Amino acid sequence: MTQQKNWNKTPHGSYAFTIDGEQKGTMNVIRTAGLAEAKINGKGYTIKSKGFLKLFLEVLDENGQTVLKLTQDSWLASRWELNYNFKRYKLVLRNFPLAQYVLSDNGREILSYGLKTRKCKPVLHIESETDERDMLLDFVLWFLYAPVVEENSGDEFILLATAAAV
Repeated sequence: MTQQKNWNKTPHGSYAFTIDGEQKGTMNVIRTAGLAEAKINGKGYTIKSKGFLKLFLEVLDENGQTVLKLTQDSWLASRWELNYNFKRYKLVLRNFPLAQYVLSDNGREILSYGLKTRKCKPVLHIESETDERDMLLDFVLWFLYAPVVEENSGDEFILLATAAAV
């Protein structure tokens, strides 16, 4: 089944996440604090950058329990380990030809956020093998990737995600 995942900027400066046009959640990013408040299907989450250089990330549920952790392999690597739902994933930042975050499970790419160009403008390109129960992974990747999209396209960024195969 093919799904269309999209992020849209709201008038209030936050983001809305949709799948096939149906809103599934929202995220308000507070960059100066290194955190985001997310709502996914009515459940609240807090995404927080941690550590002196903000190289680590933690996601807390509404009860303050850690549900996801992201730790960097080394301080000079563009690789992270993501622990979520008792599974270990690898997250890699690629920079060819444009920046792209790729999440893999045992070497199989399951979710990626990258930039492509359309009519000389950067557009968000999402490739996914994750289903709706894994939407938190989309929120974490968007938290990491949104600054890249905004930096490369300003206020006029186009959020057209490509079809997600499930």
